Amino acid sequence: MPYRVMIVDDEEPARLLLQKYVEQVPELELAACCTSAIEANGALQQQQIDILLLDIQMELLTGLELLKSLPAPPATILTTAYSEYALDGYELDVVDYLVKPITFDRFFRAINKAKANASTNSSSSSVTTETSTSPQALFIKSDQRVVKVEFADLHYLESYGEYVKVHTKNGMLLSSQTMTHFEEHLPSAQFYRIHRTYLINMELVQEISGNQVQVAGKQLIISKRQKEGFLQALQQIGKFF
Repeated sequence: MPYRVMIVDDEEPARLLLQKYVEQVPELELAACCTSAIEANGALQQQQIDILLLDIQMELLTGLELLKSLPAPPATILTTAYSEYALDGYELDVVDYLVKPITFDRFFRAINKAKANASTNSSSSSVTTETSTSPQALFIKSDQRVVKVEFADLHYLESYGEYVKVHTKNGMLLSSQTMTHFEEHLPSAQFYRIHRTYLINMELVQEISGNQVQVAGKQLIISKRQKEGFLQALQQIGKFF
């Protein structure tokens, strides 16, 4: 069975180039070619799409905004002329990110990644759960680089003025993202805000004493307002009895 592809781009030359590339790959079938994210949203509700080639900058609704609104998006390859959007794309768990002008070689490599992703999703669709489909890592921009951090290796986050210190198994990363941003992208069942300064990985809690909790060897303060909710959250994941 061919992989059904949707192209979404508000610029005709970009759509025609991607359409030409799709036609060069025998395993691909062009299912739809949309000129806006709004048009694509409607088309996605009407048919099965395996691979989504999605432009970011479009009027009214951007590609990233569309992607965030989809409960179960296809394997997605973002396309844009602006490389600064790469971090946002990786946080949305996209397959790849193509910067225009796109060469066929780069397109082909991205498609191979998307095919592998689409095949994996298809083969496991009968046993899919929220846990298995959710991302298990974050890409964090720190000091001119983007670092992948597995949730299991993320000890805790510490508010630090306009920045956030991300304490991990491999050391500390300084991020310009807000604590609220991290709260929105980390699984609430695993990470809890114990204080306005700290967001911790509950799987790594070692000891609770008074208004302090030990996480990966570090003593952190629990605010009075958050303690009851924190203990309830620990109980829900079987860490507190």
